[in-house]
Amino acid sequence: MKDDVKEIKNIINLGENVNTEFKEAVGMLESSDYKNIVSDVNSDEIKLILNEIKKNNKITLKELSIKMNLKLKTLERRISVLKEKGYIQREGSKKAGYWKY
Repeated sequence: MKDDVKEIKNIINLGENVNTEFKEAVGMLESSDYKNIVSDVNSDEIKLILNEIKKNNKITLKELSIKMNLKLKTLERRISVLKEKGYIQREGSKKAGYWKY
């Protein structure tokens, strides 16, 4: 019985150590590095987003997410990266506004 309890404690400690190491590794990434990784991984998506905005600069995020078959939250993250890098800018309201490319 004592051996079982020790084994369980060892497993728990191992899990906690792995979790701590993972958090430290993730913490080492600067937010700008993360954005570069995201944009590199999804470069095809970003090109498609830019093409759709070029075709129709009045497209809404909801319309764009449906057209691209992306979750709205995912699209918002991609758009955020594009805005921060200066590729696009939204003028006006979400519904009646337009995109500057």
